[in-house]
Amino acid sequence: MTKEKIVQTSAQPIIPDETEVIDAQPWRSVRPPWEDFGATNVDEDAKRKPASPEKIKEMDQRMTELGSAFEGSDVRWHLDGALNISLLRGLSSEGEANYIGYHKDVDLSVEKADLEKMEAQLLAHGYGFFLSTIDAKTGEKIERRVGYKTFGSLESEHRLVCAIDENGGLVEGAVLSAVDLHLITRDEEGQALGIHGVPIPEKWVQPYPIDFKGHQINISHPGKILYYKLHQGRDYDFTDIDRLVETGKLTVEDVDDVAEAYEKEFKANLIRARKRFAPISAEITADTTPEQIADLFFKDEEFSRAGEANRPTFVELGKRLLASGDTSVDNMITIAVDLFKAEEQNDVMRQKIVKIRKKVEAQGALKSVRKKMAS
Repeated sequence: MTKEKIVQTSAQPIIPDETEVIDAQPWRSVRPPWEDFGATNVDEDAKRKPASPEKIKEMDQRMTELGSAFEGSDVRWHLDGALNISLLRGLSSEGEANYIGYHKDVDLSVEKADLEKMEAQLLAHGYGFFLSTIDAKTGEKIERRVGYKTFGSLESEHRLVCAIDENGGLVEGAVLSAVDLHLITRDEEGQALGIHGVPIPEKWVQPYPIDFKGHQINISHPGKILYYKLHQGRDYDFTDIDRLVETGKLTVEDVDDVAEAYEKEFKANLIRARKRFAPISAEITADTTPEQIADLFFKDEEFSRAGEANRPTFVELGKRLLASGDTSVDNMITIAVDLFKAEEQNDVMRQKIVKIRKKVEAQGALKSVRKKMAS
C-alpha cells in the first residue's frame, strides 16, 4: 500500500477540505484487487463454509468495535447483508453468536441526512469516510478520504468507512478496516427509496437494536435482507436466504412486501427506459446504421456500463429497429424487452419469490407444531 501523509497541526480530528479537488486530497491509498470471497469461503453446494474459531473471534471483535464506534450516538444506522442472518439466529446462553459462516466485511446503511453527525461520531473513534474506485488496468482499489459532503454526493463511487491514523490517513489491518456504507435516500414525500428509486416499506430502513456482548448493534429488517439478497443473486445469496427462512423471523407478509417492491421496479424500469430511449430515438435518421445506433446507446452512461462485450446485442437491436421501419420509442422498448428477455427475467424472479413464500409458510407450520409439542 502506498500512502501520502500530512502532518497533523491540531489536536482536533482532521477533516478533509470540501473545497479541494478530490484527486488533490493528500489522504490517498492503493490496495490490492478484491479477493474472490466465494472461492475460499463457499462450498460446492453454494453454502458458506463453517467459520474457524479464529474467524469467529475476528467477527466478534468487529461487532464489539462497531458497537463502541457508535456508542452514545443517535445516528440512524443498521447492519446490511448476511451478518444480519447470523445475528437473527440469536445468541447462545453464553452470549456467543451463531454465525452461518465467515462474514468478511461489515455492511451498513445510514440515513443520508445523518452523514454530518456520523462523520463527527466516527472521527472521535478513529474512523473516516473514503471513496473507492477500481483501476481499470491493474484492478487495484484507489481509496481517497473525503468529507461528508463529497461522500454523500458522488453516486458512482464505492463508499467506505476506514480506520485512520493520527495523520488522517488510512490504517491497514485495523479491526474495522473497510466498512461498506450504503445511503438511505428519500423522495420529496419522505419515502425511503430502494433499487431504481422505488419506494420501500419504512420498516425496512429502521434500526432494530440487539445486545451483543454489552454493545448495541442495530440489525436490519428481515424483509430488507431478502430484498437485497435477491438483487445480488449470487449462488450463495440463495443459500443465505434459506438460512434466513430457517431463523423463523421472515414472515409471509415480508415476502409479499418484497414481491410488491419488485413489481414496482418492473414498472419503473419501463419508465426509465422510455426516458433514456427518447433522445436516442430522436437522433435516428434514414441514414443511421445499426452500429451507429449502438454508439448512441453507449453514449449514455447507464448503457455503457453493459460493457463492450454486450455491444453486439445493441447492434442487433439497431438492426431489428431499422428493419421494422418504426424507430419510435414504443417500438424500441418492445424490441429491447424481447431482445434482453426482460419479461422472462421478471417471471423468473416472481417464481423465486413464490418458492420462498412457500418455504416461509412451511417454516411457520413447523414452528406451530413445535410450539404445540412443547406445551
